[in-house]
Amino acid sequence: MVMKRGDGPFEMPGLPPGATVDFTRFDAKGSGTYVVDLGSMASFSSSTTSIQMGVEVTGEGQSMTMNMSMVQESELRPKR
Repeated sequence: MVMKRGDGPFEMPGLPPGATVDFTRFDAKGSGTYVVDLGSMASFSSSTTSIQMGVEVTGEGQSMTMNMSMVQESELRPKR
């Protein structure tokens, strides 16, 4: 799995006019599996996603750094 932050500006609602947000870090990775039982056509999938992100917000003569870390695991299986 490949994740990219994109090329456009990062916008955060509620910031004052003229404030800027710059990425200081963006590391993301993921993996997973998807299996289909051909006898019943039921499927099973699992995935893990990990993101570490840092941003610097600057505006009105002040700046703030924010670091975020997230790990998400999900699993889908047929109802029994």
